[in-house]
Amino acid sequence: MKIGLLEYGHEFKKQNLMTLSDCKGSYDLYVCIKCGLKGKRRGLSNELEIRKNSKNINCINKPKEGNIIVKALCANSTTSFVDTFYVNNKKTAKQEVESMINWFNSTLRPYETPRRLIKIEKIVEREDL
Repeated sequence: MKIGLLEYGHEFKKQNLMTLSDCKGSYDLYVCIKCGLKGKRRGLSNELEIRKNSKNINCINKPKEGNIIVKALCANSTTSFVDTFYVNNKKTAKQEVESMINWFNSTLRPYETPRRLIKIEKIVEREDL
């Protein structure tokens, strides 16, 4: 299922530092900072691919969630990089980041190398919500 970046009231932010690729082409991972909906943006399009089983594509605007920014050092077998994640709670930030990485790894093709969390670099609370 595809939705536009600016449709349904979402405010998407890019999750990966470098563009990723698979057999369908290059893509970036995005998450809505209001409700947490996740999707892939392929190429230079203005549409995101979201999972078909997404319960609600309308942004439900959970203002108390996703207000903490976590910078995490991640790596696969060839590259290390810093990813930005939006989480709900400082105390469970590591578990939430690991959950997001596991979700990302579940979307990989068999020939792609899964990521792993090396360490949490920085945890900052956002002021703009």
